[in-house]
Amino acid sequence: MKQSKLISILLIALLLCSWGSVLLTNNSETTEEYDGHIRMAEEYMGRGLYQKAVKEYDAALAIKSSEEVWDAKLGAYQKRYEESTEIYSDYLGAAQSAVQQYDRNAGYLLTLAHLYLLNDEYTSAYKALHKAVESGMEDEKVEELLLEVQYAYEVQWKSYEEYLPYVNGFYAVSEAGAWTYVRADGSEADFGQLVFAGPVGDSGIRVVRDQEQSYLIDGENVLQGILKFNPTASGVYSEGLIALKDDTAYSYYNSLGDRQFGEYEVAGTFVDGVAAVQKDGAWFLIDKEGKEISSDRYEDIVLHADGSHLKNGIMIAKKDGVYQFYKDGKTVGGYSDVDIATDDNMIAVCKDGKWGYVDSDGKELIAPQFQEAKSFSNGLAAVSNGEQWGFIDAEGRLVIDYLFYGGDYFNEEGCCMVETGQETPWQIISFYV
Repeated sequence: MKQSKLISILLIALLLCSWGSVLLTNNSETTEEYDGHIRMAEEYMGRGLYQKAVKEYDAALAIKSSEEVWDAKLGAYQKRYEESTEIYSDYLGAAQSAVQQYDRNAGYLLTLAHLYLLNDEYTSAYKALHKAVESGMEDEKVEELLLEVQYAYEVQWKSYEEYLPYVNGFYAVSEAGAWTYVRADGSEADFGQLVFAGPVGDSGIRVVRDQEQSYLIDGENVLQGILKFNPTASGVYSEGLIALKDDTAYSYYNSLGDRQFGEYEVAGTFVDGVAAVQKDGAWFLIDKEGKEISSDRYEDIVLHADGSHLKNGIMIAKKDGVYQFYKDGKTVGGYSDVDIATDDNMIAVCKDGKWGYVDSDGKELIAPQFQEAKSFSNGLAAVSNGEQWGFIDAEGRLVIDYLFYGGDYFNEEGCCMVETGQETPWQIISFYV
């Protein structure tokens, strides 16, 4: 009995030894095979045989995956791509696989993003970079490229001699002497060519003029009223009234085109039954009957793109030589100049000759440093270095370089009017992502 036990133990020991020998042999053979593939790949690289090198790197990776071999493989793909761009899809697939296996490797991610950009796949590049940053990757080059991709833009080919600010979904634009309307993204609206086009107001009502007459139409192109004169400028229709200018002054009209009251140098849009106007050099507030409703007079009241004097309960006005924010019965500020208030609540203000940004409570958000500036709209703001205009983000980073002669406000579609030249200077830029 003892002898049979001893034999069993010896047999087991012999089997273990033989298995160990096989494992050692296999490991040795595997290592030798792996090293052989690496040597062949390196030799092929030296000879400029990059396709063959890729196959050897693939064979090595099938035995053991490592970042070093992936580095070499992607390097081979890059060399081959420089010879022929036809291998783009294979190169892209390799980069995608590298990122999938080593999702913390910034080099692989940058390679993948650059490959997407070579094919103008901005959205794919942005998604890959954004996902990495959101997951906690901290790499300066990745963050820089993410910012670059996020704000990469194209300039639309159409150009305009003049435009009216974006209001209620449309720009009014002048091209080759004729006016029409385009949407937020620059696409044409079916309004035809006009001699005059005013900004779009409530219910789409606006003043237009063809070769024969001026009239008011609504968003369904239904005729609302016919004017007895041809306006030289138009406000925004709101609360049943629209300010129109003849050769000398502004008056308010109803949708039928009947004059109600007026004779102002400047006339704003009605908001909650109140509008800001200028007469004899002084600014004040009126009601819908033209009656002055406050004893205060101002040197200026800032009107927004839609002609309103209020934005989120804030009025910006100049009194005693300085601009202040009037909000909830209180005043904030003391600025030499101010741009409009917007939903972003990052208002451009000028102090001591430089422009910076504050919120509606006067809290400084970006220190004064620009020669000129406009308020933030949809996350960006136009700023000037004194020669040209670019755009900054909410952190004050210049994300679109100083390349333009003028800049407007970004709309909700990520588009903006910029001045690009002299003869037909205004064009729309739009982001790829």
